[in-house]
Amino acid sequence: MLVAAHRGLVKTTTAVALLVAAVTAVTIVGVYFFAAYTSEQRQINLEAQQTAGAVSKFVYSHPDHWRWQSHRLDELLSYGPAYLRNSHRRIISDEGDLIAAFGTSPGYPSLTGIFKVSDGADVVGAVEISYSLWPLIRQTVFVGAIGVLLSIAVYLALRTLPLRALNRVLADLQTSRAELQTANASITSLNNDLEQRVIVRTAELKAAQEGLLQAERLSALGQVTATVAHELRNPLGAIRNSVFLVGEKTQDRGLGLERMLTRTERNISRCDRIVNELLDYTRKRTLTARPTPLDAWLADVLTEQTVPEGIALCEELGTPGLELAFDADQLRRAVINVFDNACQADSSTTGRA
Repeated sequence: MLVAAHRGLVKTTTAVALLVAAVTAVTIVGVYFFAAYTSEQRQINLEAQQTAGAVSKFVYSHPDHWRWQSHRLDELLSYGPAYLRNSHRRIISDEGDLIAAFGTSPGYPSLTGIFKVSDGADVVGAVEISYSLWPLIRQTVFVGAIGVLLSIAVYLALRTLPLRALNRVLADLQTSRAELQTANASITSLNNDLEQRVIVRTAELKAAQEGLLQAERLSALGQVTATVAHELRNPLGAIRNSVFLVGEKTQDRGLGLERMLTRTERNISRCDRIVNELLDYTRKRTLTARPTPLDAWLADVLTEQTVPEGIALCEELGTPGLELAFDADQLRRAVINVFDNACQADSSTTGRA
C-alpha cells in the first residue's frame, strides 16, 4: 500500500514539476518578448513623432517646394537613435505617394511607426518608420534558452526536493511499521506466554484443589476407619478368644472341628489385617527405602505364611545376589495380600473356603 501511494506521489510530483517548468519557460519568453516589443514600438512611435515634427517644421518653412527638397528630407530622415539607424524611413504624401526614403526595407516581420506631417492645420503627409523584428526575435531566443535552463533547474528543484522529503517520510513510515510489527509480535508472544502461564496456574490450582478435596476425603475416611476399626476389633478379639476356647475344649474328642476352626482363625486374621490396611491407607506414611537382597527377603516372607491344605507353594527365586531399594514393610503387606488372594481364589475354585 505504501509503495503504491509512493508511486502515485512520484507521478504527481513529476507532472507538477513539468507543468511549473513549462509555465516558467513560456512565461519568461512571453514576458520578455511582450515587454521588448512594447518598448520598441513605443520608441519607434516616438521617433516617428519627432521625425514628423522636424519634417513639419521644414514643410512650414517651404510650403510650396518642400516636396522637391529630397536632399534635405533625406537628412531629416537619417537622424535617430543608433539602434534605429538600420530602419527603413519614408515620407508619404497625403495621396499615398512616396516623397522620400532612407534605408532598406526590413522585410517581414517588422515594427512600423507612423506619424502625420502637417503644414499648420493641414495634413500634407506622414512619416513611416519600419524596423526589423529579427534582432528582437534573436534576443528572445537567447532569453528563451536561458528560460529553458531556468525551467530545468525549477523542474529538478520541484521534483528532487519533494521526492527526497517524501523518501525520508516513507523510510520513517517503513521503520515505524517495522517497529510496530515487532511490538505486535512481542505483545502476541507475551499474550501467548501469559495464556500458557494461566493454563499452568489453573492446572496447578485445580490439582491443589483436588488435593485438598482428597485430603479432606482421606481425613473423613480416616475418622470413619478409626471408628470402624475400633468397633470391629473388639468383636474380632472376642471371636478369636471364643474360637481358641472351642478349640481347646474339643481337642482330642474327634468331633472334626479342627479344619473349621483353622479356617475361622485364618479369616479372623484376614479381617484384622484388612482393618490394619485401612488404617494404614488413611495415615500419611513416608516410604523408607533400604537396599535389601530380594531373594532372601522374599523367601523369609513366604516362610512366615500358613499354606492352606490342598494348596502347594512353589518357590522359584531367580535373582540371587540382587539388591533393590524398597520399603520392606509396605512391600511385605503387598506380597501377603497377593498370597492370601491367591489362596482364597484357589480354595474357591476347588470348593474349599
